[in-house]
Amino acid sequence: MDWDDFKYFTAVAHSGSVRKAAVLLGVHASTVTRRLDQFERHLGVRLFTRTRSGLVITPEGSEVIQQVDEVAAELGAIQRRLQYRHADMAGPVRITIAEVFVENLLSHDFAEFSARHPELRLEFIPSHQHPDLDKHEVEISVCVTDDPPDHLIGRRLGKLSATVYCSHRYLSDRDPWVNPEDCRWIETDSGMDATPGPAADEDMSVVTQVGLTPQASLKSRYFATMPDGARVHGLMLQLVAIRGDMGIGSLPCVLGDSDPELVRLPGVDAFATQHVWMFIHPDLRNLVRVQALMEFLQQTFRDHPGRLLGET
Repeated sequence: MDWDDFKYFTAVAHSGSVRKAAVLLGVHASTVTRRLDQFERHLGVRLFTRTRSGLVITPEGSEVIQQVDEVAAELGAIQRRLQYRHADMAGPVRITIAEVFVENLLSHDFAEFSARHPELRLEFIPSHQHPDLDKHEVEISVCVTDDPPDHLIGRRLGKLSATVYCSHRYLSDRDPWVNPEDCRWIETDSGMDATPGPAADEDMSVVTQVGLTPQASLKSRYFATMPDGARVHGLMLQLVAIRGDMGIGSLPCVLGDSDPELVRLPGVDAFATQHVWMFIHPDLRNLVRVQALMEFLQQTFRDHPGRLLGET
């Protein structure tokens, strides 16, 4: 059997047409047709039904493509493991990280790491794009979750804290405890209570990764008589609204404490939210540059829990 026949068949199956497969493979369409016909004759089954609107994969074809994809994935994993076994510090490391940490880490720690290892090139992928570790779209993921996946290698970095914030100006003009009716509570959407997962945009991605205490419970505990103010959809919008004197609201301490215009509201204790995890795929366990960045991040979170986790 000519193994190239699998390549032509896979290109047709995934692209949906001979013409598109020919473009992907860089050959003439007649070559694709000839190799596909040859593959079907060898197997003794029809892999596609020819119709006026194009090719329609048959049940037998669907079974073959599923098995071919599984073999290709396993071969790819073997290739990666062999490559990573002999890889050194030189090369890229792609990382996705919850935006709530980006300002602190980018302004302090990643610059230090890059200076230590100039031959290593960091590439940052926004978390709202939901890069897939299983598909090797990134090498390291730093996120917030209480439900870590079992099939990935994970390291717990700590636990986020959050509390209620307002601007210095807002607090100087109002007293939320004495006259709560003069203040406004900035309400966030239900994403604040969600489990980490797909989100609609960048702000929502941050929100779902932070996992704050339910807003209604927090408000009823401390500010039951305070009127509702603006409702915002996204953590960064909430930060801007609080900074803009629109009211008071909860934020992760790593975000609120780093803003010089904000202050923790006296009388409200900080509360713990979800754990911060760092994940890699098992295939990468022997990649030296990934190990180096993992060790650096672990040490950074261990040395600076106040700045990165809001712990006091």
